[in-house]
Amino acid sequence: MREVNQFKNFIHLHQNKKLVLATLIDTVGSSYKKSGAKKLIADCGTSVGLISGGCLEKSIIQDALAMTSPCESRTYDTRSKEDRLFGYSTGCQGLLNIEFKQFAPGDFSFKKEFSEELAEQIDVHILGAGPDIDPLYELLTASGWNCHFYTQEIDLWEEKQEKGWNIQHISKRGIEWNITHPNRTAALLMSHSYPFDLEALSFLADKNIEYTGILGPKKRTQQMLTDLPKVYQKTWPSNRMEHLHGPIGSQNMGRGEWAIALSTVAHLQQVFFGKQL
Repeated sequence: MREVNQFKNFIHLHQNKKLVLATLIDTVGSSYKKSGAKKLIADCGTSVGLISGGCLEKSIIQDALAMTSPCESRTYDTRSKEDRLFGYSTGCQGLLNIEFKQFAPGDFSFKKEFSEELAEQIDVHILGAGPDIDPLYELLTASGWNCHFYTQEIDLWEEKQEKGWNIQHISKRGIEWNITHPNRTAALLMSHSYPFDLEALSFLADKNIEYTGILGPKKRTQQMLTDLPKVYQKTWPSNRMEHLHGPIGSQNMGRGEWAIALSTVAHLQQVFFGKQL
């Protein structure tokens, strides 16, 4: 999602420039990215997006600027020993077929090319806003995902609002999140308040979202599953246990708020995008 936002900003900044869209059509052997990767090049030479790890980017830009027709194709073969010594000097050692399409200033018809990436946007709802959440906020913001924070603490709500967080104060009216795409939604219960997290788990029990993570040891999650029917007369569906993660995130990545934040974001990346890698 971050890459899509970068493309949007680039288009806005270069709306009066001629643009070239370079798309990776197919690959043979090793490559940094796979089919569908995109790069936008403005006629001034600036660009956004990576197709290689960086080793082919200069050549791709040069070929885009040298186009003599609206649509052209190029093949970049880095598999030979000679190439490693005298060519692109890339460590990928693969073959890439790239299609170049040229667009006149103001012609943004290529935006449809990004429809798949836009569909991959995920919504992350985070219950909690204490100081231990700050590293997670930084990593999630860098990811470009749609992030929504919630707290019952009025002082934390005011503090984070002043810092520009997308945060809501939840009063005694209860939790009511807008979930429009369950299969692209994650909820992270990290408030350090057992009743608050339990209330959220009750709300999520019938929402069928892709990922629910609970901060704390495994026994805390087990206790919540035990208390859920007692307090809210709900049970977590047995067929959705694989979507419930407690402890939260990837395991064995160290202790502390930064390790938890990193493991959480890494696990979300794996769950939502790992199958596409």
